[in-house]
Amino acid sequence: MMVQIKFIWFLSLLFLVSCNNPGRDADFQVEDVSKEQEFIDSTSSGSNGIKYHQGLRYSVEGELDSAAVIEFYSYPDRRRTGTVELVKGENTLVREYGKIDLKNVLMDYYEGDTLLIRYIPKGATKGYLKISTNIL
Repeated sequence: MMVQIKFIWFLSLLFLVSCNNPGRDADFQVEDVSKEQEFIDSTSSGSNGIKYHQGLRYSVEGELDSAAVIEFYSYPDRRRTGTVELVKGENTLVREYGKIDLKNVLMDYYEGDTLLIRYIPKGATKGYLKISTNIL
């Protein structure tokens, strides 16, 4: 019984350590939301060359007067790995235009250490966004 408890404790500790990411968030500012923009995150993985990852944590904060899309790609091969539609609607992340506050959203990301973030306005002309990413 004691061996089982120690084994479970060891597995729990191993799980917590493996989920810890030594990298820090990379922050990107979209100041002119009316123009398409691209950003490269090559700093947040903290993996020292690990080829494949388990996921991506991102946050999007700011204000928009209309719709926009954020796309995530592996880099340099530009394989799309995810899309965030900042579009007003019943089944979307944005209930009304104005303040956007998406924090610590997790998505699958099994690619390398570098991430391309693409901002595409879909009607947005006023506002600002801050995009934070962390490759896990």
